[in-house]
Order: sequence, then C-alpha cells, then structure tokens
Amino acid sequence: MSNKQPGALEASREAYIFSLLVQDSPGVLQRICALLTRRGINIASIAVGRSEESGLSRITLQTTPDGRASSLQIRHQLGKLIDVLAVEPLEAESCVRRELALIKLADTNEALLLIGPHQQQGTVTLLERNNGMLLLQAAAAPERLQALLEELRPLSPLRVVRSGILAECL
Repeated sequence: MSNKQPGALEASREAYIFSLLVQDSPGVLQRICALLTRRGINIASIAVGRSEESGLSRITLQTTPDGRASSLQIRHQLGKLIDVLAVEPLEAESCVRRELALIKLADTNEALLLIGPHQQQGTVTLLERNNGMLLLQAAAAPERLQALLEELRPLSPLRVVRSGILAECL
C-alpha cells in the first residue's frame, strides 16, 4: 500500500503536450500518428492548422503518458521524421491552453438559465437558435471546458464536437 497522496498519481500522469512545425504536405499527419502508434503511445488530442509561414502547418499534440515513453523520448522520435521541422514540448502549467467545443442542446428555459452565467463570463457564445435547438460555442482551458460539459450533462446535449487542445507559451 502506497502512502502517496491521492493527487500524486494524477500529477504524475499529466499529459505531454508538443507543438510541432511540419511541412504542409500529404501524409505528414499519418506518419506522425503511425510513429506514435508503433510505440504504443496514445494520442489524447491533436489539432492541426496552417502556421504563420506559407507551406508549413502547426500541430498541437497531446499524448497520454503510460510509462512507455518519456516526454524526451517522444520529442526525439518525432524529431526524426523528415517532415517535422521543429518539436517543442509545452509545459501545461506555463502555457495558455484552450479547447473549443460546439454544443447542441434542446432550446429550453433550463438550458438558457444554465448557460447565462457562462455567456456573461465569455466562456459560452450562443451561435444559433432555431428549430427548438441551441448551438453553443465554448472556448476555455480544457479543465474548465470539461467542467462546463459536466454541468450541461443533465440537459442531455444532443451533440458535442471538440477541437482538441491548442497551446502556446510566451
């Protein structure tokens, strides 16, 4: 029996987050995913978009540590891929992390009352309201977004679409 605090296990299992600068060409994402899959590394979140430089894309990749590979090992393996120009590990505590979600709910008074405070805080935006449905956009730190989704659970959201984590450090 361990005498570690309950939170100690969770802290040691923090996700690894990487920012990759890659060539914007077919197959790059597949090669990255295949490399991690071959090593038994789970991808918890991945977001890809064009970067500030023409012909390059930026990938924000979050892996779930499971003891198979350290952050340094993952960084080293990703850096071996020809199309990967840069791999930057991002420390969750020192970076701004955001995730976007689109949430479809039934248009009820209960839903409007529940999302009201989140709209005032700027976390939730009502994008569409018609046909008895609400379409919300929520953007927040992943933990805060998860807490919002838990709060909305009693409303039985019809669909939730999440973007994956975006992160950047100064």
